[in-house]
Amino acid sequence: MSLHTPLRCLNVISVADPEHPQEVGFYNTPGSAHGVILSEDGLIYVADYTNVGIYRFTDPAKVDDPAVSIPVKFKLYAAYPNPFNATTTIKYSLSYPNIVSLHLYNPLGQHITTLFNDYRQAGIHSISLNSKNLQSGLYFVRLETTDQIAAQKVILVR
Repeated sequence: MSLHTPLRCLNVISVADPEHPQEVGFYNTPGSAHGVILSEDGLIYVADYTNVGIYRFTDPAKVDDPAVSIPVKFKLYAAYPNPFNATTTIKYSLSYPNIVSLHLYNPLGQHITTLFNDYRQAGIHSISLNSKNLQSGLYFVRLETTDQIAAQKVILVR
């Protein structure tokens, strides 16, 4: 006889016809879902007392899309493109929810602007840096959470 925790299920319900809601699929979760958030990009975040699962939901007729893995570490990915002209994308990952701030500095260490400063769920996030009010040159992007910091160089070429 083996002891194990049974898989719980997150049912996906279509309310296209509010009078007759229909189950269009389900995801197995390792625990009881205590918090569920659907993001604008089609990701479903399911939290229980032990972990967070991230699932991709793209088509109500096909709910067996694979789970998106949660990043195992805090990371600031290389900005792309870099060097850049008009915009560059800054991507980072969080292994657990945290308050995140993303700042831009010049080579003298002077703060130029704050790109983001708010709470973020665990997962992979990205933000665009628009060069509209910036001069050509070298800049530093600094990602900070309550307990971690990462930085990288970006180069604006006009």
